[in-house]
Amino acid sequence: MRNKLALGLMVVGSLILALLLELIPLPSELSAWRAPWLLVMVVFWVLYLPSMMGIGLAWSAGLFLDAANSTPLGTHALIFTLASALTLATRRLLLTFSVFQQAVWVAVLSLMQYGILSLLLPSAGLFGVVNTTITAALLWVLLHLVLYRRLQL
Repeated sequence: MRNKLALGLMVVGSLILALLLELIPLPSELSAWRAPWLLVMVVFWVLYLPSMMGIGLAWSAGLFLDAANSTPLGTHALIFTLASALTLATRRLLLTFSVFQQAVWVAVLSLMQYGILSLLLPSAGLFGVVNTTITAALLWVLLHLVLYRRLQL
């Protein structure tokens, strides 16, 4: 994708869509399988467009999620900043990995998210951690199939 405006709109639109998908209420049977949409989307854009999506935009996305979830401001901002910094630090290595190896990286970042949330918010608990890491890895593969092809055009 060569048009900068279209690329910027795709990044912002996908982040807004990820925020909305993370906030949609799910039935109690499916709530354990809720994917960390915004975390996975932020990691995707940090990995493939580091010049456009950096640590500052990841921090801003985390603040939006904190405000929307009524969690203490800075909780998700810390998580997204740490995840994007780790992704940027290992970017060259991650780009040599296959999609499934990258999905394992995203699953590890999802585990990190729940670990930090359980430390900062004791009421958060560890309900559905394994299910969420599985859905994060599957979501990564889906995003790679849908969005990565758009970046190549």
